[in-house]
Amino acid sequence: MKWNTLSKTEITVDPTLAVLTRAGTRFGLDLLQALHQAGKRPALLIVEETPLSKRWKMMKRLAKRIGWKDALSYNIRFWWPHLIRLATGGRLYPLPNYTPYAQTVIWSRDINAPSCVEALKRLNIRTVLLGQSGIVKKPILSVNGLWIVNAHPGKVPEFRGVDVIRWALYQQHPVYVTLHQIDSGIDTGPVLEEVRIPVLESDEISDIEQKALEKSIRLLVQASQKGLKGYPVTPQPPLHKRELFTLMPKKTVAKLSRQWPKIREKLVRTTALMEIDESKGFLPLEEPLPR
Repeated sequence: MKWNTLSKTEITVDPTLAVLTRAGTRFGLDLLQALHQAGKRPALLIVEETPLSKRWKMMKRLAKRIGWKDALSYNIRFWWPHLIRLATGGRLYPLPNYTPYAQTVIWSRDINAPSCVEALKRLNIRTVLLGQSGIVKKPILSVNGLWIVNAHPGKVPEFRGVDVIRWALYQQHPVYVTLHQIDSGIDTGPVLEEVRIPVLESDEISDIEQKALEKSIRLLVQASQKGLKGYPVTPQPPLHKRELFTLMPKKTVAKLSRQWPKIREKLVRTTALMEIDESKGFLPLEEPLPR
């Protein structure tokens, strides 16, 4: 499903809702569009325009895990549009216009900056949805009364970190989306809801990724509607030094692609055996979001 237009239905501002995202991310924009289609306009949107200096530090950390060649390959897709945008004064690769999607839009070079924290307090925000915002740190976590929610495309605590859809498939595990609260760890907060993504005979890896991302958006929209009281809160079990996954090395990506037909066959069989529970979200992806 594509959430590529503003809703024609009545939109009301949710005075206690905020969304945090990074500039230009498809997931963040799709989340905002899905909220509009559900009749919601957040009171606050904080958009991080990540500086190249921060991207450079992120790439150096990644290079220690997967090597410089792969780290550069992954990061160039972020740098290239940014550099062209700077060189052309924004005429090429312009950033989205976020103004229609929230009552107040704040741009920042750091999602955890004092100005962002001050806005959350001043507007008396109570629910924060993360739209690929990066890591939320202590300045925001320390704000009293905030319910911060993320939809992680992996089962926790087994698959924490990034690129976990491909890592799960590589290890021949089912793919899950986990709605969870944010705490001081990475993907370690209490679980609110867990949904398994079915695998079909025609699915490619990109199809699984797309279904997981769409389900993530649906769960976040539903969280904005239900609130904390609408969920049983389940603390995660101890980590026992489980791995924090990083972007998959290119050689491993190639190996996963070669093995995908056999992996898919196994996951299709387990999908056929699992009990479909519509209340957990196994609805056709074409169905409209609930109001």
